Amino acid sequence: MSPSIDFASVSQPKQRYCIASSPRSGSTLISKMLLTTHLAGDPKEYLNPLLMHAWHRISHQPILLNEYIKQIESRRTTENGAFGIKIHWRHLENLSKTIDSRKINSLINNFDKFIFVRRRDKLAQAISYYKAVTTGVFHSDQEGWLNEYDIPDPPFNGPQILKHLTDITREDASWENYFKYSNKPVYEIYHEDLIECYQMKAKEILNFLEIYPEEIPAIPTKKMNKKLSKNYKEQLLKTIGLNIAL
Repeated sequence: MSPSIDFASVSQPKQRYCIASSPRSGSTLISKMLLTTHLAGDPKEYLNPLLMHAWHRISHQPILLNEYIKQIESRRTTENGAFGIKIHWRHLENLSKTIDSRKINSLINNFDKFIFVRRRDKLAQAISYYKAVTTGVFHSDQEGWLNEYDIPDPPFNGPQILKHLTDITREDASWENYFKYSNKPVYEIYHEDLIECYQMKAKEILNFLEIYPEEIPAIPTKKMNKKLSKNYKEQLLKTIGLNIAL
């Protein structure tokens, strides 16, 4: 939570929105696009336990959920009153270990709108997450490290990929269940559609948030290593006894 990237001028939140996601779903691309408009806050993973622990070390303050979010809002709300956050469902599960569920529900219910981002190809998503966890490279702008330090692709690990697949499927289902009963406005988008029709989908997201920049930010999009993904898919299908041509 570096002060160097706090906004010079902030406002009280008039609209709070949440990018509801799971790891490797394409949520970072949406976050970057929204940040680049300079009209949509800075929707990062503020409930990621690593980020929260870092904030605790720097501030020397106990993490009180409501006060913590107020601190974030005071630094990352744009002048037009837009505040955004990106939340993986697992972040909420982690919070529930130490924080009363009523406080977590109150926090989530305080968001006005949700952008639900997911992937159709969940197996590819699980493989992507396995690679990220194994190599420590979670974002496309870090991938140069793999070549610079000649880091090989991680060895195939079927059980671990299947675990990630189960976790991702559970997270998507948990968001779906929340939206079913919350009656909150939700814009649902698939990562594959965003990559295929970036300008159109980015505009739809901004219209949903009622944010109208002069132009749609051009964000470089990178597709994952399809050869590696296909290779791992084939090995995984063999592992579970399925002989399906991809």
